[in-house]
Amino acid sequence: MKTAFSARYFTIFVITSCFVLLQFALQTFPSIAVEPWRHTFEISLTNVTFLSDSFFLFYLICQIPAGALVDRYGAKRVSILTLLLAALLCFAFASQSSVWLAYGIRILQGGVCAGAIVCSFSVAKRYLPAHFFPIAVGITESIGMLGGFLCQSTLSRVVENHSWQLAMLLIGGLFLISSLSLALLYPGSSKITAPATPRVVCSQTSLRALLLNPTIWLYGCIGGMFFSIVLCFASLWCLPFLQQGLNLSYTQASLCSSMLFLGIILGNPLLGHWVSKRGCYHQAFYGCALLCLLLLITILFGKLSYFGLGSALFGIGFLSSAYVLPFPIISNSVPDELHAKAMSMANMIIILVGAALVEPAMNGIAYFSQNYQLILLPQLLAILAIPVTLWIYRYCTGPDTQASGSAAKNPLKG
Repeated sequence: MKTAFSARYFTIFVITSCFVLLQFALQTFPSIAVEPWRHTFEISLTNVTFLSDSFFLFYLICQIPAGALVDRYGAKRVSILTLLLAALLCFAFASQSSVWLAYGIRILQGGVCAGAIVCSFSVAKRYLPAHFFPIAVGITESIGMLGGFLCQSTLSRVVENHSWQLAMLLIGGLFLISSLSLALLYPGSSKITAPATPRVVCSQTSLRALLLNPTIWLYGCIGGMFFSIVLCFASLWCLPFLQQGLNLSYTQASLCSSMLFLGIILGNPLLGHWVSKRGCYHQAFYGCALLCLLLLITILFGKLSYFGLGSALFGIGFLSSAYVLPFPIISNSVPDELHAKAMSMANMIIILVGAALVEPAMNGIAYFSQNYQLILLPQLLAILAIPVTLWIYRYCTGPDTQASGSAAKNPLKG
């Protein structure tokens, strides 16, 4: 890891983070292509959902293998190659009329994009100053969120005015440009090389220790509870709640929900910088969770003006961006040769908490009831579980154990 700031490597970091932006755009692409896909592939709405979910499923499955590839071959090689493969898959998908080939390509797209976020984190860890890593995590996540905005604001117009194939080709072109840009920007002599032999001799033992590392599971779950607001509330239930629960028009509801995403985008780097500078991770988790819970309860059960509602949603988005804080903690709890695998494992846990626990609970309640206060109850319980989990952790381990990011507490470095 460098101690001096390099403009060249910061540019490489930003372009690698754009991999995450394009991954988000590709992941959310079905939301703007539902009807065109039904017409092109002659499938039902249910099958469009399956086609969409096939990307996300394989993306999760490939998280740890992607991290292992980055640890073994380096972020330079993996990012350039996977960006190129993603471009080719986009070009192939745009030319398809067979739904079965589309399924296969969509699955491969999820696998290829699995290494996006870990490549960005690895570049930041290896090339940028140590104190910048928490900010880099926030910047990466914010750039990724812009991918969803790009898809909804720009690519949706391309689909509406031209075709979904052209929009997919544009994403593929951006993947290709990013791959070529990285190939040109990296120095001729690879700075991110394959790890030395000692790093891979005990890979099985190290991976087992990684999977049993309580730090990754604890803070991964805490990050997942915060991220459930992004995955479940912001992306799925916020707009229907504002329209049907609070009787707002579509335009008003869209503007209010955009404040939630704005809070997330701004909160990711700002909160990461502020907390890392002071080292008050546990206090930040407590404070963000309790304030976020208070704002959620106020929105669900209180009566707010339109301005107050938008402000509250912005606050929820800003506070929920605390899901980026576990990454610096976990980064300092593992040796460098396992860094990428640890980051990908943490990312997988963070996503799974919302996707496998909170979202199914909310969907299950929605099947029986249209009461939004009841539907969003699992979201409230998920946020409430954050301080409860931290209190139990502190009670079991003692008051001196804090999330200070100290490598001395690393069970893999003993």
